[in-house]
Amino acid sequence: NLLKKEMKLPLLLLACLTPVCFSDNHLAEKYPFSTTLHEGYYYLYWNFSSTDETIQFAVRVKTTGWVGFGISPNGQMPGSDVIIGWIDGRKSYFNDRYALGRYEPPIDNMQDWFLISARQDDGYTELEFSRNFTTCDNESRDIDILADTSRIVYSWSDELPTVTQNSDRSETYTLRQHQDQGSASINLLGGLPNPPQIPSDAKSFTVKDENVAVPDKDTTYWCKGVRLSDIIDSYDEVKYIVKFSPSITPGSEAYVHHILVYICDEFEESDLGPGGECSDINNG
Repeated sequence: NLLKKEMKLPLLLLACLTPVCFSDNHLAEKYPFSTTLHEGYYYLYWNFSSTDETIQFAVRVKTTGWVGFGISPNGQMPGSDVIIGWIDGRKSYFNDRYALGRYEPPIDNMQDWFLISARQDDGYTELEFSRNFTTCDNESRDIDILADTSRIVYSWSDELPTVTQNSDRSETYTLRQHQDQGSASINLLGGLPNPPQIPSDAKSFTVKDENVAVPDKDTTYWCKGVRLSDIIDSYDEVKYIVKFSPSITPGSEAYVHHILVYICDEFEESDLGPGGECSDINNG
């Protein structure tokens, strides 16, 4: 969180919890957005065009086997719109698939993800591919990419699939089980390719609610009220919030779905202090 100048109002944080340096600079230079999905193993890059309503991805994964990536309705494999690709010698393979369950996803009858390039170096596989925000899949198996949080699923294996040549010259692929897998929540369409610079005299602070035990249920709304005057030292002039971003303990990313921030005019001292479930605080 970054400040330029100041506000004297209390702040309410609402979080929704759910139980659950790149190795190659050429992709970082080509794509304005990037994130690490699994440190040392799986890196994601992307760019999009709101005018054309298309999005382009690149993944760099530490494997010479197969690579999986996709969009999920809930962060789980069943119901996911995925791709699986690999390189075997000089030939690359790439399929748009649909995950019916927790087993090898069948190839989709309508291919709406498109391979742009595939390469390997230094034990890493790189795939670049694209798709439209919204496809025309008649079987409704594709998930739209919206200006909202997308649940990304990813996986990889160190083993190459088995390719069988059929009598009709088609190919059948048999995949080994993934080496590792995971999910992440990302707003794919929410960034600015060239964000404005933060003023040199800006100050930053962090609002934390530490040691929160996530309840054993699907969704928890957690509220915490904070008085900014406890954080900001001086009030000699007007100040403005110019940027804020989440601060999540590494390893806990999968549990946080979204965070809401409110500015509140009339807070009582009893509204401040340790956080808790929003339903308990509202009824307290």
